[in-house]
Amino acid sequence: RWDGEHLESAFTGPLSCIEAMEVKDEVDHAVLEKNRALSTELERIRSVLSVREKSHKLVADEVETLRNELSVVNAKLNHARQLGEATQRLSCIHGQLQKQLPSRSPGLTSHNEQDPRQPKIPDLGTEDDDAEPGSAVNSRHTIRWILLILLLSLATLAHFSLRAIPPDATARALSDAACRPP
Repeated sequence: RWDGEHLESAFTGPLSCIEAMEVKDEVDHAVLEKNRALSTELERIRSVLSVREKSHKLVADEVETLRNELSVVNAKLNHARQLGEATQRLSCIHGQLQKQLPSRSPGLTSHNEQDPRQPKIPDLGTEDDDAEPGSAVNSRHTIRWILLILLLSLATLAHFSLRAIPPDATARALSDAACRPP
């Protein structure tokens, strides 16, 4: 039987189906828009991550370069420290040799006069023409010259070793050392 109720439901059924299709189209459209926005955002995040990854790699490379420079500076500083220690040891040896050599008494009047208690030894500052080639005077004089030459060589080597260190690397190493806790 066809009464008003059935007639109304007959018209509302297809209308609700059409409405459902429209809602589905709207939802699909909204989902597509949301997917596009998410894809765009994802691409932006990927590009930011790529830039950050590249900058992290550059920073890591710079850190590695600085580490290498610091190891070179440390090696040169260790070398300079060893040269300083060697120079100090040579100075000690020179001082000990000076102590072992007989000294003049302060009260003597003439340059060539000797203390009567000391054996007669010519002046060590100049070579004695009468001294034999193998005498103690010539060997002491030679030792003095050798020590002097060694000290000068070490000082020159230390000077040029320290000059070979790049100034910015030295400043960086000193500032790092100052900032590092003891």
